[in-house]
Amino acid sequence: MSGGTFRQLGTQNFVAFLNAVRTASAEGLDAANGRLLGPAGIWAFCGSTIWRNKISLGAAGGHGDSFDDGHYAQDLSTGNWEVLLPCSAEANGRAIADTYGEWTPGAQRPASQHTFFHLITVGDDLMLPISGAIGFAAGRSGQGHRWKGSLNGGAGAWERYGNNHIFTPEPRYCHFDASRNRIVRIPLSFNSTISTIPANDRTASWTDHGVRNWPYTEIFQSIGYHEQLDCYVMVDQHQVTTTNRAWVLNPDDLATGWVEVAVRGSTPDLLSCGLEYVPPMRAFASASTYEPTRLYYLQPTGGRFGNWAWSTELFTGPVTAAPWEATSGSPLHPQSRMRWSSSLRGLVLLKAPYAPTEIFTPSQVAGR
Repeated sequence: MSGGTFRQLGTQNFVAFLNAVRTASAEGLDAANGRLLGPAGIWAFCGSTIWRNKISLGAAGGHGDSFDDGHYAQDLSTGNWEVLLPCSAEANGRAIADTYGEWTPGAQRPASQHTFFHLITVGDDLMLPISGAIGFAAGRSGQGHRWKGSLNGGAGAWERYGNNHIFTPEPRYCHFDASRNRIVRIPLSFNSTISTIPANDRTASWTDHGVRNWPYTEIFQSIGYHEQLDCYVMVDQHQVTTTNRAWVLNPDDLATGWVEVAVRGSTPDLLSCGLEYVPPMRAFASASTYEPTRLYYLQPTGGRFGNWAWSTELFTGPVTAAPWEATSGSPLHPQSRMRWSSSLRGLVLLKAPYAPTEIFTPSQVAGR
């Protein structure tokens, strides 16, 4: 296929933005960096979601990479970064997250943490259905949180969602299943239990669903939801013995579990590449840590359990594409920092905290 195009969104990178925020704070840049660590660490194992035409980090950092528990987002119309909730005074390397994944004693919000594939949008709300690598330690909590859009005069604020739920420590793929009005948490590594909760009842309890068929998996897996076929798809592009395998899960039959499907084509070693659904293409997009100007697409050639096929596209643009790096020479896994924007008709890529955000427009989308 002919190549797609990419461009930068705005001119300010995240590190420059947050350094400016900390410089203007009462404690100043040096004290803030000493208390919270540098801005780049916030993106460690960090995810994102698009909410109100902003790409939001919601919560980030965690596990000794950053203690900053602020809520930051980038406006997709202007390219400007914004503070939706300033960092709390309690956030620091000695702060202890309680069993609900919130700072104590008084912040009442999600602690700094790795957000992996956890951040999702539910209507006018942003959801963080699970907490992992909380604060300074590798803590975890099954407590869900919701950034409620109607709170704080419509600006949004955090509240707890659901009960505190026991779970094993691996990351999960989280999804708002709109047709069944529920939040779904699917483990990335071997667990064989999927949990769900109603999407409109913050007092509800999580329900665990035992799953019979579960292949060997690891935290580098990627899972996505295919809207047209109404199914979950999981790929393993990292394990040498299982590269280029894929499995499909029927949302109406969680108990049966994953069914392997045939896959044509191949990809390189994709770590935490993500499967971001692109509606105009009816395909998933994935990113390679090592290829800043290339995306990979996974598309069905029949029904849910028919053949699936990989293809690839090389993108060109007016500037040099940013690498997937936290710092120079330090690869940064895509996680869920590649999100489809219907308003921009492209994929928003947060690739490096030291580089401006990029918008990738696939050729199949540009041609429609």
